Amino acid sequence: MSLSLIPRRLPSDSPLGRFRDEMERTLETFLGEPIVEPKLFRTQGWMPVVDVSESDDEFTVRAEVPGIAEDQVEVAMIGNSLVISGEKRSDEEQGGADWYRCERRFGSFRRVIDLPATVDPDSAKAGLSDGVVTVRIPKRPEVKPRQVPLSLAGSGGKPRGK
Repeated sequence: MSLSLIPRRLPSDSPLGRFRDEMERTLETFLGEPIVEPKLFRTQGWMPVVDVSESDDEFTVRAEVPGIAEDQVEVAMIGNSLVISGEKRSDEEQGGADWYRCERRFGSFRRVIDLPATVDPDSAKAGLSDGVVTVRIPKRPEVKPRQVPLSLAGSGGKPRGK
């Protein structure tokens, strides 16, 4: 796995594809059943699911990439955008078998997560453990919360406490 700066490309999940998925979900909600082949059985690529969290000091992004080797995952910061991409390769040992059911997804993926301008992209760190990519992007020091001493009105402007 590498952490590098690369030129920005459009994500593989295009706006038209996201619009189609949203329309299908809306129609399925109203009609109660899928209009077209369920998303699970489409032959196009797959996208790892991600969790994005924020603390006082950093943003943490976790992406599930089960069954993918470290050298098949790339993590990059492009400005304030985090790009996680790679490829999940198919097992060829079952080639020629007549499948009863095949639900696992294979192929290339690319996730782009836009982060606020408060991040320090040059200090990002990434790791892969148990099929989960974890990326920690610290906040710039000037935007981290800091304590401001509170002065009491009757204390002559002296901070209370310490």
